[in-house]
Amino acid sequence: MGCEKYSTTAIIVYLTEKAIMIITNSHRCAHRHPLFRRLSILKIEELHKLQVACFMYQIYKGLLPSYFSAVFCLNETMLQDMLTTVI
Repeated sequence: MGCEKYSTTAIIVYLTEKAIMIITNSHRCAHRHPLFRRLSILKIEELHKLQVACFMYQIYKGLLPSYFSAVFCLNETMLQDMLTTVI
């Protein structure tokens, strides 16, 4: 087995951009960012950031099962714990 030439994420990004180029009937050298904007579609990286932000919001508001509160902690909590152990 050899090393993969491209990561799965890179392939997904490439295929998404290729699909946008086909949908908009754009030249293959056209800039992609304006095409995503025109179609009101988030890029893969932007979609990932949004999903992480929504997940963290749900953790912060206590909207997820208690399992997640045990896995994640707020920076405020960590700071308080650090200050308590130092003092």
